[in-house]
Amino acid sequence: MTLDPRKRIRRSAGTGRSGDPAPDRAGRSTAASPDAAVAVSKAYGVETMFTLSGGHVFPLYDGAVHEGVRILDVRHEQSAVFAAEATARLTRTPGATWC
Repeated sequence: MTLDPRKRIRRSAGTGRSGDPAPDRAGRSTAASPDAAVAVSKAYGVETMFTLSGGHVFPLYDGAVHEGVRILDVRHEQSAVFAAEATARLTRTPGATWC
């Protein structure tokens, strides 16, 4: 079975030429999704998010900056989880990991 590269391009194209985010299947813009995810986390008491830097979490970084959530980057996913758990236990607030 061969893959048609045109189908892959269509599926992976996230933005148009204007740079506007592509709408989801229901026609809604997905631009505010990272901001909303971080805002909900902050509403639950998250003050620091532990991350493993990469292109897949960069939109969440923007949301964290907008919401005033501190970002701590680590070198391994397990380190992020351990740090979030330690923070949660020591401060009695939720710990957040975005990897």
